[in-house]
Amino acid sequence: MGVGVDLRLLGYFVALAEERNFTAAARRLHLSQPALSQQIRLLERRLSATLVDRTSQPLRLTTAGAELLAGAQRLLAQAAELDASVRSVAAGRAGMLRVGVTWGGLYDMVMPALRELGARHPGVTVSVRQVGGLEQLASVRRDEVDVALHRVTHPEEFGALARRVLFDDPLLALLPAGHPAGRTGEVRLAELAGERFAMIGRSSKPVVFDRSLDLCRRAGFTPEVVCEVTDPMALALAVAAQGLVSLSGAGMSNRYPGVDYLPVTPRTGIAEVSAVWSPNCTNPLVDRFVSLLDPAHILLAPHAVPAPTLPLGRC
Repeated sequence: MGVGVDLRLLGYFVALAEERNFTAAARRLHLSQPALSQQIRLLERRLSATLVDRTSQPLRLTTAGAELLAGAQRLLAQAAELDASVRSVAAGRAGMLRVGVTWGGLYDMVMPALRELGARHPGVTVSVRQVGGLEQLASVRRDEVDVALHRVTHPEEFGALARRVLFDDPLLALLPAGHPAGRTGEVRLAELAGERFAMIGRSSKPVVFDRSLDLCRRAGFTPEVVCEVTDPMALALAVAAQGLVSLSGAGMSNRYPGVDYLPVTPRTGIAEVSAVWSPNCTNPLVDRFVSLLDPAHILLAPHAVPAPTLPLGRC
């Protein structure tokens, strides 16, 4: 189709072709009849083709006009579909949301948020990427994910990234099922003095590792860490199969058989959890997703320290 034939002229032509009458088509388009006639002649000049036989009543399309009608109707339908699609994406009703999550953590909070997002906006597609530690923040900066759920290592690591603090992850004791220290349904750290510990290694979770050991020392003992692992499944196996004990955040603990996951008393947070995104993010789904993240879904979340509700700002 020649350069300069715009959708507006095609819309005028389709209305005329469907009405087969200049007066009826002009009324439908809210134009005067002379103005519509002028626009159709402009279209014919641009295409170097006669499109309608003006001597017949009702009007008949020429062979060139019939060819144009099929293509014009298709183009206009595609344009309308594209317009609706773009508006839906811009309004956050459709599009793609890329979420970065760490292994073994926050499933209980992420799953209902994603399910609710899908229920409210069936046109949304979600991509979940497993990425841990500081690599989460690097993925946000590289625009590989739109939003990441990050357990803080050092406050300064966020730099210029935008974030919303979700909660302070409550400390749990992981005990072999039926361990005496868990007989009341909660654990005092002092009761774990003399036990052998398994921990997710400091290289993987430095804040959790250091804070756990510090809390034990404040409780009057230095834990004997005999096993350092890299993921929650290995940690659960060390506890359930080897009779070790451990400490972990509620949001980073999967639930495995043979392990009792019990709150530590007095209640204490082990690491701040935040939703993190780029300040240059323009995906409206980020705000919608973050607003659906509810720490109450995390095990023992009633004892977590919720963050105040803050405006999400631009994203």
